[in-house]
Amino acid sequence: MPRYILIDRASGYIRGDSADFAPSHQAGLTPIEAAMRLDASLREAGGSYCETEWRDQRATYDVYRTCVDVCGAERHCEYVSTVARMKPA
Repeated sequence: MPRYILIDRASGYIRGDSADFAPSHQAGLTPIEAAMRLDASLREAGGSYCETEWRDQRATYDVYRTCVDVCGAERHCEYVSTVARMKPA
């Protein structure tokens, strides 16, 4: 069962842990769904989401598959995706 940590690209800080914002939806959760659920929990939903290259400056989150301990997520967890939220015009 995947558990994701989402790192905000603008600040570099951990923005969310899927165990907190999607506890009953962990099975089958994808990086894009994790980003959508995180934004919905923060009332920032809107637009479309897509996986993109790490270098993409439009990227919103770097997504990591994590273990139980979230400390040092970028160093100790597996990078799985970069997600961009495209806000509606």
